[in-house]
Amino acid sequence: MRKLLLAAVFAQVFISCQASLLATQIRLRGRAGGLVTPSPSVIRMRGGRQVRGKSSGPKVLDEYNHDFQSKHEEEKSNIKVSAVLEGDEVLCVLECRSKGEVVLHWAFSESSTGWYAVPEECLPAGSRRVDEKASQTTFVNGRIEIRMKKKDMPEAIAFVLKKTSPEEWISGPGGDFKVALKSPDSSSIGQMIMEREAKASHWSILDRMRLVNQNVKAVAESDEGLSWLYTLLRFNQMKLVG
Repeated sequence: MRKLLLAAVFAQVFISCQASLLATQIRLRGRAGGLVTPSPSVIRMRGGRQVRGKSSGPKVLDEYNHDFQSKHEEEKSNIKVSAVLEGDEVLCVLECRSKGEVVLHWAFSESSTGWYAVPEECLPAGSRRVDEKASQTTFVNGRIEIRMKKKDMPEAIAFVLKKTSPEEWISGPGGDFKVALKSPDSSSIGQMIMEREAKASHWSILDRMRLVNQNVKAVAESDEGLSWLYTLLRFNQMKLVG
């Protein structure tokens, strides 16, 4: 563990210049959908900039489409997500095109702690809590709107979809779906990486690639956060972690 910590610190200093040079390129990839390209059916259109290039007004925080295939249906289904900040208000709209009833199983999420309970005032009408963290909201006419104040905005909204008849759970290409609302603290990315490397009983190359894919867009504006992900990929390539 001590060797790994020392190696990580050394790598952080050693690659800082390289990470800064690569930041612009990686940042563009992050906005397009991640350094590690997910399923071709995932289309991230834009995020973290003003709508229609305006200098003021609504700001798109995240927006993407994802096609998914139910085991019980021949036709593909689709989930469309958009999150917009306007003034002090955040509006997240989820639209699902699928046969039968679909339920959103969701929570607020932070990189360092994972899922946590949504405040009561942020739950759409008709929602119910299913445990200490997760809530469920049924799509009405294929649509759910989640509204909150900017001060209550989490790092992300994490969710999976539940089809009720027959029961089937739908997740994203790399795990939970996430709606990125604000950049995580870059130090939390480093802490998460070190904890996974030190404590995980099984932590494969694929697991590391998924971690990068899930977080590269969120840290697209942070050179320090990008350098942590770059360090992990570099260590992975050089087989210094395993």
